[in-house]
Amino acid sequence: RAIASGVFGSSAAATADDLSNDVYMRTLNLRGVAEKMWAEMDGSGEPVEKMLLDFADGVNEYIAQVESGAVEKPLEWPLVGNIGPWTPVDTLTIARLQSWDLSFDGRTDKVHNAARVAELQERWSNTEIVGIIGDLHGLAPATDATVLDFDGDRSAPVFDLALSLAQPFYKRLPATYWQTVQKALSSVKLHPGAFGTRDVGSNNWTVSGALTADGASLVANDTHLSLRNPPVFFEVHLNTTRAGGDIDAGGVCFPGIPGIILGHNQYAAWGATVYYADATDVYAETVVLGDTPAVLFNKEEVPMNVRTETFPYKVKSAEACEDWVNEFIAGTDYTVETLEKGCLLTVNILEVPHHGPVIPGSMAEVGEGVGTALTWK
Repeated sequence: RAIASGVFGSSAAATADDLSNDVYMRTLNLRGVAEKMWAEMDGSGEPVEKMLLDFADGVNEYIAQVESGAVEKPLEWPLVGNIGPWTPVDTLTIARLQSWDLSFDGRTDKVHNAARVAELQERWSNTEIVGIIGDLHGLAPATDATVLDFDGDRSAPVFDLALSLAQPFYKRLPATYWQTVQKALSSVKLHPGAFGTRDVGSNNWTVSGALTADGASLVANDTHLSLRNPPVFFEVHLNTTRAGGDIDAGGVCFPGIPGIILGHNQYAAWGATVYYADATDVYAETVVLGDTPAVLFNKEEVPMNVRTETFPYKVKSAEACEDWVNEFIAGTDYTVETLEKGCLLTVNILEVPHHGPVIPGSMAEVGEGVGTALTWK
């Protein structure tokens, strides 16, 4: 989202939560991932490449018409400053954002679970109910249930919580490690619909034409997307028949992405339902500390990269620039400057080349010249 400390730098509604949101989203580096996607796609000649390029051309043509006065300027235009040129990377960045938003695990789930297990171990390890850890974090159904026969590879390893926690990585961490990381991550005030505790399912419904008045089938679609402003969808009527094509369809799509995600043509309607998938991996890194931190990978040292991000923002007269630094930002390598007209936050984000950014607050020294960190991919 465009928040007060970024696009709307002078907004009176800006808060420290907005700033930490900005830092969090840029730490994830969704645009960096999108740039890599486009680098692999550019020049491929695949239909999706042409679609992205044609869509970008269309967006830029509209921008040109607005700037020339041929099309009335939208009310929001003056608020967001310079617009364009639009590129396929912009579209792919939005796609990555939507994927992240539907993963619901990128922020705290793994860290929260590890902190919870550590707490339970400390509380019950020397009691008669030590097995409560396995009960609370087991994978078997809690009650009798119909289970379909497994038709995959039975030799595949089964996740074993106790075995995982017995790994040296967990044993060498300070007792408060998980709580520290969890506190930093929880200080980011993300969209209230995300990372909730509701028990949810995923669903579509169809009604046979034999049960309707006109004999046509009906489709009802729950997209599992919260009601937002600006909305997550915009309406599209995509008609290529006038140009010799064969598409005449209507529906909705994500702004900034071509096509129709949910909709209908003259023959059929379609919907989509997304269950919250685990699309984010968290890696436990062994860090070699020094002037240039590195991680061990395949028994070799791989230097970590540093990506610098800057965030201009303004505070109220009674506030200091440092007042906007919360637990999440404090877990990074940052500096704050007080400028003549506002503040400037500079964050140096450590990244492992083959995995991704270090989760703020997760870097810890566990021995002489040896550290540990968690990374997102």
